[in-house]
Amino acid sequence: PPSLSLSLGLGLVCISVGLLVRVLVTLSVVLLAGFTLREKLFIALAWIPKATVQAAIGSAALDMARVSGDEVLVKYGLDVLTVAVLAILTTAPIGALGIGLAGPRLLTRHTHSESTRTLA
Repeated sequence: PPSLSLSLGLGLVCISVGLLVRVLVTLSVVLLAGFTLREKLFIALAWIPKATVQAAIGSAALDMARVSGDEVLVKYGLDVLTVAVLAILTTAPIGALGIGLAGPRLLTRHTHSESTRTLA
């Protein structure tokens, strides 16, 4: 149906804007935290796959709409559930792939002797 494709398209745009804002805010939060640029980028990537709230809220909105009996609210509830599932299906694999591929490239391993040497 046309409304489903519209919901998916708008949902993808909304998720993309949200991810961009999340990455920018994460970078600004760790800006003066003493991390290297590579570590800051990794932290921003690691914050991408956050869809636990969407999983909980998506079905709750539809359940509340069905209880009200209003068909317009049920349509909105379905839209919320569609975008929530879309957020889960897009951010989880992108985040896992980003963490898995970027971690070894962006992060360096420090040995215990290096850590104690810098503290002394």
